[in-house]
Amino acid sequence: MRKDKQKVIGETFSEEHLRAMLEELTDYADRSDFDILERAYRGMKPDNFKTFLALFKEKGHKITAKNERGQMLADAIANHRHGEEYIAVLNAAL
Repeated sequence: MRKDKQKVIGETFSEEHLRAMLEELTDYADRSDFDILERAYRGMKPDNFKTFLALFKEKGHKITAKNERGQMLADAIANHRHGEEYIAVLNAAL
């Protein structure tokens, strides 16, 4: 993380802010759809994540993207403490 950036966890974001975040995350050609989803999951509350997923799909990205182990995000976070909330959001977005 750059020194001029602070890690923000659990903040509520406007749709405009989420659009800007999506643009920033997709600016890097080496980031897969899975990587983008994982970063969003790790930094957003479920309500923001739901809005982010809608924007993500709108831009033509795949919610069903898989990591190098062949897991979709729902599989990768299944054992996380708050994973169930996010898995429900992911499933609703499919």
